[in-house]
Amino acid sequence: MMRIVVGVDGSPHSRRALRRALEEAALREGSVDAVFVFSPPHRSWADDLIGLPQSAGAALGVGTVSPDAPAHHPPSREVETMEAAEKHLANLIDDALADVDGPRPRPVAIAADHPAEALIAESRTADLLVIGTRGLGGFVGMLLGSVAHQCIQHSHCPLLILPPESE
Repeated sequence: MMRIVVGVDGSPHSRRALRRALEEAALREGSVDAVFVFSPPHRSWADDLIGLPQSAGAALGVGTVSPDAPAHHPPSREVETMEAAEKHLANLIDDALADVDGPRPRPVAIAADHPAEALIAESRTADLLVIGTRGLGGFVGMLLGSVAHQCIQHSHCPLLILPPESE
């Protein structure tokens, strides 16, 4: 079965890309993974103490650190951020496809420093990568943004870029 990956960020051009990816999947009997890339949270030194064994925490003078993280510690910043990103992605998909019947894409939230980095990694196992572009990366009036430009140079599968809608 064909696997189509589409970049989703909630912008009008990514909504168009999501709809087009679903059209392509219907034509090719494939599936769609809607990829939302978010910035990983910055860790503090306190975040690292949560995972230390009790003896290490005591040696650092911070008392004891329970090994039972789920029962005794609040969710980590990474878990909270991932849950928020997954919820946001579900809302983006629902908003973009509110008036569309048919199969829904599989939501995929990925923490990465740059969206192109994650989309290029996903392209390794995809048959098609679909992205929209607003066309303003770097210089006003360019036809491609920085994510599109990086994907053109480094994608591991065929790439479909939807240009901005003409007005």
